[in-house]
Amino acid sequence: MFNSMRTKDMVAEYNALTGKSITRFSSRAQGERQLANARQFVAERKLFFQEKTMEAQAKNEARSAAVASSWGNEDIRNARSQRNRVLVDGEHEYRSVRAAFQDLGLPLGSHIKFRMLLKSEGNAEFSGHKFTLV
Repeated sequence: MFNSMRTKDMVAEYNALTGKSITRFSSRAQGERQLANARQFVAERKLFFQEKTMEAQAKNEARSAAVASSWGNEDIRNARSQRNRVLVDGEHEYRSVRAAFQDLGLPLGSHIKFRMLLKSEGNAEFSGHKFTLV
């Protein structure tokens, strides 16, 4: 397997596979063992990550199919399709909570959690502003 390789090439491949920077092996036999182990380790690691990737893809496909089929339920479809405008401080109406947060200079990282609260209660306050679903 290594008979046709020069020791210099074996060192280069070993360094590339392991990320190390050795300059030589203690002996040619030791170098062959180390390079064989490094190749095996890389192959096993590659196989492990391929399996994990395939598992993740299978989970994603199953999740995607479940979400797609849930749109067949009329109640779920209506709830997901519902759009609510929002009135802020009784004066300004916005097409969404996000649009209101942007216009008022409020932190966008908080708008989704706040929108969920607002949808469940109908009225809520954030940073001194009173929000009402329209």
